[in-house]
Amino acid sequence: MTQHNQTVYQARTFSLVREPVRMPDGAETVWSVVRHPGAACVLPLDGDDVIVCRNYRPHLGVWMLELPGGTVEAGETPLEAARRELREEAGFAAGAIAPLGRSAVCRGSLTSCSITTLRPT
Repeated sequence: MTQHNQTVYQARTFSLVREPVRMPDGAETVWSVVRHPGAACVLPLDGDDVIVCRNYRPHLGVWMLELPGGTVEAGETPLEAARRELREEAGFAAGAIAPLGRSAVCRGSLTSCSITTLRPT
């Protein structure tokens, strides 16, 4: 396959790229992929209560209750991003933070966008 990656759109936190791929059966195609640096979120607890943030999501037209979190900025680790987002979105600071795991969202079209979930301890 002689095609090259083509950046279709570049935003502040992600890009849309069309790239040639070879499937496991040998078939060649062009795949549209959203490239994103990743995100982190925190599961903050206050006793038995989970602290959530209420954010308006204009693309959905609704207010949502969400765990504090956001994009991992350049030069930042997921742990640093989680701490920053907890301060910015919820006004809290955590002492020790323990990782709970990673997950991928929209696995069919998003790359490098795993969510690292951390829990203050």
